[in-house]
Amino acid sequence: MGFRGDDPDVREALGWLVGHQRPDGLWSTSYKAGDAEKDTPATRERELWLTLDICRIMKRFGENGG
Repeated sequence: MGFRGDDPDVREALGWLVGHQRPDGLWSTSYKAGDAEKDTPATRERELWLTLDICRIMKRFGENGG
């Protein structure tokens, strides 16, 4: 898609992701105010898939610049 890790918008997005990582290392699937996620197996599975996707993004665009 032509995105590079040194693009300011990409750097800002990576910073947002890092800033929203939970203490358990995962990311929430919703950041809507008042939208509390229920602790269910389905929610956990979505969080794990999302975290895998974010890890792939970080690998591509992280410190190496993509």
